[in-house]
Amino acid sequence: YEFGFKPEVTGFDYWLYAFNYLKKNKSKHSKMENLYNEIAEVFKVKPKNVERCMRHCSEPVKQYLQERYKITAKMTNSKILYIIGREFLI
Repeated sequence: YEFGFKPEVTGFDYWLYAFNYLKKNKSKHSKMENLYNEIAEVFKVKPKNVERCMRHCSEPVKQYLQERYKITAKMTNSKILYIIGREFLI
């Protein structure tokens, strides 16, 4: 919860899956589209719904990371996964 993820929304479970995937596959780089497809298959939803739910869930996280790391660029799900993964999982 330190980052501001909203655990009460559907996207939270998708983020957990994505972080666990990254942790297990440290050396394996995967495009977000492939990850969305895998999450969609596991949770039996459409990939575009996965992306939207993850984006909605991470709104507070974007602000937190932009302030903490002085990021001015647009924050995407991919950037969030990379920053948090690099700092705390890998």
